Amino acid sequence: MKVDADVSDLENDLVYTSRRVLKSVDMLKLSKEQKMEEGVADKELSIHLINELDQLMYKYKLSKDFMHYVALCAIFPANYNICKHWSKHEDIFIDLVGREGNIGMEHFLQALIVYFIRHMDKAFVKYAPTCMYNLWKEDVLSEKFILAFANKEIKLDKDSGLREKKCEKKFLEAIEPFIDFLNTAEAGESDYEDVDEKGEEVASPEHADEESKEALASLEAEKQKSLEERKLKQKELADKAKAQQQAAMDAAKRKQAEEDAEEQKRMEEAQIDTGETQEKVDIGAIAADDGEVDIDDI
Repeated sequence: MKVDADVSDLENDLVYTSRRVLKSVDMLKLSKEQKMEEGVADKELSIHLINELDQLMYKYKLSKDFMHYVALCAIFPANYNICKHWSKHEDIFIDLVGREGNIGMEHFLQALIVYFIRHMDKAFVKYAPTCMYNLWKEDVLSEKFILAFANKEIKLDKDSGLREKKCEKKFLEAIEPFIDFLNTAEAGESDYEDVDEKGEEVASPEHADEESKEALASLEAEKQKSLEERKLKQKELADKAKAQQQAAMDAAKRKQAEEDAEEQKRMEEAQIDTGETQEKVDIGAIAADDGEVDIDDI
């Protein structure tokens, strides 16, 4: 297959700044924009982009971990916010993760980290907590996996060209409010998921701090709401369990009463049978007596 003349690093180790990686991002982004202009449905677009990714992987010798990165950068530029449009293209990343099994999840998170910290503008990192919230809510990333990563109980693929400890540290700092949320509350609706419908473009740096404060305030309120909902849910579950236990006890008592009644009936029937048999035996004994019958014997 013919390779573009401006891509001359095919034999070099892959990093996010590799020319073939940048070229792949540009080509996939252009392909996506053309299909969207044609008005194709989201499902058809996802299938098209997956096929395009496979061709780029073969053409530019991309490893599977970098396919996640290329897809993120091409599909979600700054003017097409990942927080707002993720659900339209989720199938692409589920497909990529599924190809690798457990390590696919690590590669996806590594690509996401480099996407936020290296590829996007610094001001865009304020969307990282919202993005992680959406991925958690949609079960793309499990709570167990996220917290294990945040608590450094697991390490991402050290052999990946996307592994950057500095990026991981910055990313964890950026999503700290979300990690706190996971540590203190259960699932529920959150202001994290609110993205300004007109706010497709990244806010200017001077507004980033103010928006972060507002997000933290909203998150704190959401924590309290979630805690109250959790307490209410726990009470409902406890009441339900208590009712089920009582119903089980009542059922057991009814069953025992029925069994006792049946046993009593059997015992009474057995006594009647025994009495009739004894009476027959006594009369037979009298009738079988060969001696003279005294009037007193009757």
